[in-house]
Amino acid sequence: MAGPHTELKPDEEVEVGETEIARARHAMRERLREEGEGPMRPEIMEQAREVVTERRPPANPLAAWLFALSGWVALAGIAVFTILGFRLAFMIGDANPRTRFVDFMYDITGPLVYPFADMMRTRALDGGGVFEPATAIAMGVYLIAAILVVLMLWSLAPRRLAGHEIVVRRRRIVQQQ
Repeated sequence: MAGPHTELKPDEEVEVGETEIARARHAMRERLREEGEGPMRPEIMEQAREVVTERRPPANPLAAWLFALSGWVALAGIAVFTILGFRLAFMIGDANPRTRFVDFMYDITGPLVYPFADMMRTRALDGGGVFEPATAIAMGVYLIAAILVVLMLWSLAPRRLAGHEIVVRRRRIVQQQ
């Protein structure tokens, strides 16, 4: 990595970040301004060239696969959290269990809530609905589990999946007039 005070030889390739590029451009403008005795002369500025190219390393297939898998896990976690949220809202709102959608939601969320069913007692609410703590607990457990699995998959992936390097080549051509 080139430091802020590193002198570059013509056509030398150096790996730098965006901050270093901005510093180098500023330093080049200042040098041209000093040599031009006052404001930058356009004929010198036109002849000072900077070529910036980006190179992307070949993508690591394992890293790409792990990131894709983590995306699917996150999507599944969001889906489970959402359907459990519907169940909780339907229970609190005293939704009619004979309607097809509510019955369908109770059917698909029943197995998800079952492991937590006897942890706490279901409480009746004043408006006629019930608060089922097992659903709220299941939402928290499945959310935390999904986050942990996604973080684990990210930690297994190599770091430089989509990273890229920027190569800066500088060539300065000044013609005496």
